[in-house]
Amino acid sequence: MEKIAYNMKEAAEAAGVSVSTLRRAIANNDLIANYPTASAVILKEELEKWLKATPTDSPRGAHV
Repeated sequence: MEKIAYNMKEAAEAAGVSVSTLRRAIANNDLIANYPTASAVILKEELEKWLKATPTDSPRGAHV
């Protein structure tokens, strides 16, 4: 069965970013997190939507 939601660590791994990056996106209201318990859960579709909305060009000075 395919996962429909991830905890923060799983979401970070799936997206190839750090947990800190996800927390910052949530704090900036760029990424929606759900809280069915005390811990955040990221729906797969929300993670995909957030990734698609990120810039396609590498920030200046970033390593590829």
